[in-house]
Amino acid sequence: MEKQSFKGMSAAVLIGLALSVILIACSCAIPRAIIGSLYEDCSGKIASALNHVKEGNNTEAYSIIKDIDEMIEGSRNALLLFYDHKDILELSGSARTALMLAETEDTAQLIVELRDIERAFYSLIHMNDMSIYNIF
Repeated sequence: MEKQSFKGMSAAVLIGLALSVILIACSCAIPRAIIGSLYEDCSGKIASALNHVKEGNNTEAYSIIKDIDEMIEGSRNALLLFYDHKDILELSGSARTALMLAETEDTAQLIVELRDIERAFYSLIHMNDMSIYNIF
């Protein structure tokens, strides 16, 4: 009779370990999928906005940056579930600043802000990488 309870207990332990592995994998995969999808949607628009800014066409860049800002704001609640608020605030703040700068003639600062959006995306994408540096 004791052997049956031991088998039942070991099965429960194995099921618990399997569920733990699945939860850990999902907790890494879901945020990466969300931010990766958002970056994929925004990266082409960022490159297009950069080209328009370099050509001196801030009006066209403004409409593209407005799309980027709307996409980031639309995904903000989902991102806040997985990432630190200040990291998401940095991303959305860079988009808002770029939007304001597109209305001005300060193209150098606008280019810097567009690059800051890319850098913030890169930081968020690699934040959940499984590496020894992210564990400790």
